[in-house]
Amino acid sequence: MLTPLQPDPMTQLQNRWYNTVVDSLHLSRNAFQLNVPVVPVATEDAAIWAYLNQIPPVSLTANQSQSDGNTFFDQYEAIALQMQFPQSAFEQDIGEVNYQAWMAYLATINPPPQLSALPALFRNWAMVKAPAVMAVGVADLSNMVLINTAQIALLPYIEQPAKPVDYMLGYQAMMSQVYNAPSATVLFDSMAASSDVSNTWAKGVDFGVPGLWAGSSPHSRISRGFAASHVRAQLNLHAVSVWTSPPGAWYSSMMLHLAYSSQSSPPWPADAFPNWQDEFGADGALPDAVGSLLIVNGLTLTVTTSHRFPAVDQLLINDNVQRGTWPLFSPNQSGVVSNQAEFDNDGLLTLTTTVATGHPVVLGANVLAINSYLGHGG
Repeated sequence: MLTPLQPDPMTQLQNRWYNTVVDSLHLSRNAFQLNVPVVPVATEDAAIWAYLNQIPPVSLTANQSQSDGNTFFDQYEAIALQMQFPQSAFEQDIGEVNYQAWMAYLATINPPPQLSALPALFRNWAMVKAPAVMAVGVADLSNMVLINTAQIALLPYIEQPAKPVDYMLGYQAMMSQVYNAPSATVLFDSMAASSDVSNTWAKGVDFGVPGLWAGSSPHSRISRGFAASHVRAQLNLHAVSVWTSPPGAWYSSMMLHLAYSSQSSPPWPADAFPNWQDEFGADGALPDAVGSLLIVNGLTLTVTTSHRFPAVDQLLINDNVQRGTWPLFSPNQSGVVSNQAEFDNDGLLTLTTTVATGHPVVLGANVLAINSYLGHGG
C-alpha cells in the first residue's frame, strides 16, 4: 500500500510552529495564516494597506517574497467594471406592456428623476398600476443603481491621475490599537508540538517556507539538519492585537455580493472576461480575502537546536544570519531589527532576533473565504 509523502523537515517544523502559535495566541485554524518575512511596517498608510489588499495564497505560510502581485483591488476592478443591468432585462422582467406604461409615466415627470430615485418611484407607481411586477421591478432598478454607483466610485482610482488604493483606517489607527494591546508569549518545543495541520483552512498546504535563513533552500543539508533536530523557541510579544480596516470609497460590498450571488446575465455580461468561474470558481483568482491582520509591537525571539553544526556550517550561518532566520526571517535593520547566532563548544546553535517597540510587524493574517468575507454564508 502506498503511504502519503511526508512533508520535508522544514515544512514539518513550520507546521509545528503554526500549531503552537495558533494555540498560544488563541487564533483559529479555520482562518490564520503566518506571514514571512516579518518586517517592520513603514509608517505611511499604504504600507499597512498593502497587507489588507493582497490575495492570500492557499498556504499556511504567506511568503511575501513569492507574491505574484495579484491584489484584491485588481480583481474587484475587473469584476465591477463588467457588471451591468440593461434596460432590456428590466423590460423583459416586468413585461412589455408594463414597461411602456412605466416609461410613459416617467415622461410626465419634469425634471427627469435621477437614477437613484427610480426604485422608490417604481414602487409607488407599481403598487397601483402593476402590483404583480412591483417586487421584481424594484429589485432590477435597485441593481441598476447599485452597479452605477459602484462604477462611479471606482473611477477616481482608475482614471489618470489615479488615486492610490486606500482603506478607511490607516497606520495611526493601527498604532493606537496595538499600543494598548496586551503582551503574549509563545513557547515552542518541536518534540511536543503536533505537525498535523490537515484540519486547517488550507487543508495542510504550506509551500511558503524558506530554509534556515531567508533565501536559503528548505532542502539544503543545513536546513534539513536544523529542522530534524530538537528545536525550542520562546517568542515574547510586547504587544499583540488583531486589527483591520474596511476598504475605502472605491469598494462596494453590495456590488461584489451581487456579482458573487449570480452567475447569470445580468449582472454578468454574456461574454464576460474574466467571468464568474474565473473569479470565484474552484481555481478562480479571488477564492479568499484578508479579513484582519495580527499586529505585533516589539518582540524578542530565542531559538535553540540540538543539532551540532560543524565549523564550516557555523561560518555559513554567521555569514547569513543578518538575512533573518526561522521562523520570522526578519532581516537586520539598523536600530530596529537585530539577529545573532551563537555557537557553544559543541556546535549547538542559539539564534536571537529582536524587533524594537514602535516598529510594528505583521505576524500573520486571518484569511476568509470570499463568501464569508461577503457575509454570504454559503
